[in-house]
Amino acid sequence: MPAYWNSPLGCVEVIGISEGIYSVLFTESPEENRESTKFERACAQQLKEYFSAERKSFDVAVDLTGFSDFQKRVYRACMEVPWGEVCSYKELAARAGSAKAFRAVGQCMARNRLLLLMPCHRIIKSDHSLGHFSAGIERKAWLSEHEGVS
Repeated sequence: MPAYWNSPLGCVEVIGISEGIYSVLFTESPEENRESTKFERACAQQLKEYFSAERKSFDVAVDLTGFSDFQKRVYRACMEVPWGEVCSYKELAARAGSAKAFRAVGQCMARNRLLLLMPCHRIIKSDHSLGHFSAGIERKAWLSEHEGVS
């Protein structure tokens, strides 16, 4: 059962397992809250710091169980895009070692279950438009503005 935290962008569902955080997703209808795990408490604290601009990167353990080697390379490369910076799907594909796989990178970003921790909101289209965001383009725009990206 997940733990919930209210962010400036709505309710965030955090699921931690023994290896780390399994997912961080926005939700419209939280289930009953329960006592959180140590990973979930650490994640919630870091999210609070992120939203108050006190934290610019996360160091909570994440669990990449179930992802292919390609997806793991893409997600690790995504986590290296720093606060306030963006890169294109094409650039991220190159950083992940598969320069021509930018469409597959887009699919990875669409399946990202660790929103904010794996900052797919920092990945944009080559024409510098925001592209898509599974949690809604309004949230992606807010996060970009929050990080000072114009």
